[in-house]
Amino acid sequence: MTLKYQEISYGGNVYRFQYHTDNAAFEDNPEEENRIVNKYVRKLDEENSEMFEKRKIFDINGNTVGWIKKIG
Repeated sequence: MTLKYQEISYGGNVYRFQYHTDNAAFEDNPEEENRIVNKYVRKLDEENSEMFEKRKIFDINGNTVGWIKKIG
């Protein structure tokens, strides 16, 4: 099982992305990691990032592959 972490600073906060890349969505689409990160960064932009504590991360097929959490 491949587990990846990314930390992104956005709007004065730091968010940790944790997700698994061992399913068909990642095998079929090498850009799936970028799509996921971009999708959730846009969500931070659309929503009040202060209210964004922890969310599940879904791949393009709708499977839960991890989470994003505000860590600072």
